[in-house]
Amino acid sequence: MILNLEEIAERTSTTVEAVRTLIAEAKESLIPKGRQISVTENGATRWFIVTRRGMGLIRTDFGEFYQFDFGIDDTWGKYSVIIKAKLDINFMPIFSGRDLLLIRVDSGCETGQVFGDRTCECREQLELGLETIGNAGEGMVINIPRQDGRGLGLPFKLATLRLQTLLQMNTVEAAEAITPDGIIDARTYSGVVGILKFFGVPTTMQINLATNNVHKVGVFGENGYTVGGQTPVVVPPTEHTSQHLDAKQRYLGHVGLVASKDRVPRNAVSLLRHAMVSKDTLACCGLDPDVAKMPKSITGEHTADWVKALRFLREVIDITGPYVCAYKVQKAFFDSIGNGQELLVRVVRYAQEFFPEVPVFIDAKVGDIDNTMEAYLSGIFEKVGADGLVVNPYMGDDVLRPFESLSDKAGIVLVKTSNPGGNVVQDALMQNGDSLWRYMLKLVVERWNKGANLIPVLSSTSDVDLSLVRQIIPNEMPILFAGYGAQGGNLSHFRQLLDSSGRGVFVNSSRGILYPYESEERRWRQKILDAVVELKQVLNEGRSQNGS
Repeated sequence: MILNLEEIAERTSTTVEAVRTLIAEAKESLIPKGRQISVTENGATRWFIVTRRGMGLIRTDFGEFYQFDFGIDDTWGKYSVIIKAKLDINFMPIFSGRDLLLIRVDSGCETGQVFGDRTCECREQLELGLETIGNAGEGMVINIPRQDGRGLGLPFKLATLRLQTLLQMNTVEAAEAITPDGIIDARTYSGVVGILKFFGVPTTMQINLATNNVHKVGVFGENGYTVGGQTPVVVPPTEHTSQHLDAKQRYLGHVGLVASKDRVPRNAVSLLRHAMVSKDTLACCGLDPDVAKMPKSITGEHTADWVKALRFLREVIDITGPYVCAYKVQKAFFDSIGNGQELLVRVVRYAQEFFPEVPVFIDAKVGDIDNTMEAYLSGIFEKVGADGLVVNPYMGDDVLRPFESLSDKAGIVLVKTSNPGGNVVQDALMQNGDSLWRYMLKLVVERWNKGANLIPVLSSTSDVDLSLVRQIIPNEMPILFAGYGAQGGNLSHFRQLLDSSGRGVFVNSSRGILYPYESEERRWRQKILDAVVELKQVLNEGRSQNGS
């Protein structure tokens, strides 16, 4: 007999008794454990036998996970569940009491995930799902191996691949060409809920669903779960997958896979002005990640700070998106976090994907000579993908000239700022008796706005009639009003900057929206919602008091 318990105990620095215990547990995990569970899907309720058939620890490129083998007496029969969590003595996952559980529901794809077919992105999506949950430190991937061909089976999938290759059809065209009844997606997800119930996941724990397929959301609600967030699992298109991804997004309702061919090119100022009207809001939300101020339910995760910040800011965007006309991202906070550039890119793209009507501005307050300015703009607009940049104009033409050829991007120009120390420079008098900031505003309006894409930053001061300032600013030029609230700005100053339609000025709030709670509070999402709704309402009341 090869097995030597004493040698194994010595090798693992443990005791013989501990070795025996672990061997006994391994044997116990092979004993099938079944439960009869009721699940509702598409209005119909069924009882399933959900059976855990085995479990073990696997090591992947994305960390260690527990893998469970499940059998369910439904259409699919087999489920593989990958879990990042601690287990109790009965092999049940112990989630850390958070109110949001990250789940990826993954339809199996033998051609892509097993044999590496490059015409779909299924393997990359599965790996990205594992990476996302590994980074989050907790969650599960539920893989349904037999859902090839969107549930129509591997033979059907292979036939569609042949048509895609020989006739250059996309995945939807090929499926419709050979399906007998017009149904090209036969997948069901009730087994996923059955597994959640088997593990005892309470309905009070909301689901953060990692998916691009909005059709996977419904089954959770039918069974009492709330999908409180949706994390896209986006794999950049390749020459082989771009047609496949475009078809899924265009015809099957998936989101965030590729840029829509029908989408109007983003124009920052047009987006801003349109959002002010269509969403009836002049509120702007600052996205300034300060991990120390975030909820304990997020900061307590065993993940890198940038992963915590990403999760938090995505939630903030989900909550605030319906109520704001713009986002302002303070770059310094991102630079202070490890992997901050990756965080910045992901946050900007997430906001643009889920709220494409809302422009995203980067606040970096840069301003330099021409070639250096070109490098700044390349990094912000090409690599990050932002819609606008806050700039410091005090190096003159070199700072603003590049915006002449970037008419779709906004230059948000510091003119009169809200910090008291700025008065030392900005209120300095020129030879004609005018203040320096007024001269700077004149340059913004008359010299630098050749692309009709500049936005001046103005702040309230007690001795300035801002209504006179508004008169020299074109009606179509928006204004970013700085310093509202804690820094002394008030609604009378705000009203003085409104354009002829009673809009044309937007107000940013960062800390007031992001952190209006104690870090231990469980209702922090509601506090954020209350804060952004209140800002929108207060500003609209201010507009109405102006007779608008």
